[in-house]
Amino acid sequence: MDYQIDSILDTAPCGFLSFNDNGKILIVNATLLEILGYSIDEIVGKKIELILPIGSKIFYQTHFLPLLKLHNKAEEIYFSLRTKEGIDIPMLINAARQYYSETLVNNCILIPIGQRIHYEDEILKSKKIAETAILAQKQTEKELRNLYEELHCATQKLEKLVNIDGLTKIANRRCFDDRLEQEWFRLCREMQPISLLLFDVDYFKRYNDSYGHQIGDECLVKLAQATQQVVCRSADLVARYGGEEFVIILPNTDAQGAIAVAEKLHSTIQDLGIPHQASEVSNIVTISLGVATLVPSLDKSQKSLINQADQALYNAKQQGRNQTAIWE
Repeated sequence: MDYQIDSILDTAPCGFLSFNDNGKILIVNATLLEILGYSIDEIVGKKIELILPIGSKIFYQTHFLPLLKLHNKAEEIYFSLRTKEGIDIPMLINAARQYYSETLVNNCILIPIGQRIHYEDEILKSKKIAETAILAQKQTEKELRNLYEELHCATQKLEKLVNIDGLTKIANRRCFDDRLEQEWFRLCREMQPISLLLFDVDYFKRYNDSYGHQIGDECLVKLAQATQQVVCRSADLVARYGGEEFVIILPNTDAQGAIAVAEKLHSTIQDLGIPHQASEVSNIVTISLGVATLVPSLDKSQKSLINQADQALYNAKQQGRNQTAIWE
């Protein structure tokens, strides 16, 4: 099938990819080739799995392609593409099916999430301009108010996108960093303690190897939900720190209060009874947890609290896992 791309689409600021239902790549525009680091001869005619990491391959086969076939389109889909150098790039994808020469093809527009965040910054700048205009000029007040509302709605959606972990739907690392900085300076003024709980899943790599990455992802989602139930105060924050690591910020909480939360978390996760036959410490999923408590001051930084919690987590693992260690 002689399926060509026009020059405008080839140099568009977003990626374009077309493939058939067998996964054969038919078209790639120059923008996407540059993002992925491939030449056109290296990618056209190959299977789409060439540019998909393991998680994305599963998602492509079980969700993305079936959804596309069912509805003839797929909107606002997130998964990663892998570059020639092996780097995974999170993408926002919109796709549609259409006939070309009596053959169904799947056309995809792809935007890197980093570019999406750039768009967010641009929207926030536009919002500030709109707010200034409202104060400076009372003319066309109705139109400016409508613009503000639209921008506010877009900002909220984008803030949620950049602050929420896509898998577990709890706060992500970026949100954690921002909240810890805010609480640190607040409690520095108030001279009140802050506690940090850092934990990860015992032998999680073995869990993934034994049960598969999809089940591994489901396990992380269950742990995130369970942790949210344990931490109830509005000022507290549960976040995914990275991989199978989670972190909890407990403002205005001393060491004893933090230990009580840690004990309750251990109990709650054990009650889930998630099987883990590859673990050396239990036949169900368990966690190792590090606790650190400080009274913030100007001569200390948030990094010191994180380092202490990380060292305590390391101590918990060295002492046999499935336990809590406190930085002292």
